[in-house]
Amino acid sequence: MFIVEIITRTGRICERFRSFARAKRRIDQFQDKDLVGIPFIYQELPDGSQRLVREDGKPLQWHRHPDESLASDEPLPLVEPNPEKP
Repeated sequence: MFIVEIITRTGRICERFRSFARAKRRIDQFQDKDLVGIPFIYQELPDGSQRLVREDGKPLQWHRHPDESLASDEPLPLVEPNPEKP
């Protein structure tokens, strides 16, 4: 099973596909201007882990954290706010 995670300008998309090819086609449906960040494809491995997949289909040691409550749809600020300056 492959999991696609995409953050678009209108919200977050998380979908499952049976093949890497179908997951890749789903990502290809979006134009770059509609994306916020990089779309990810994870593979669910037999041990239950979910790892980022390279273009050639090999899993990397980048694990997906299934608890979405840790993620936020709010973009991070580009600079730290300085409370001393008005």
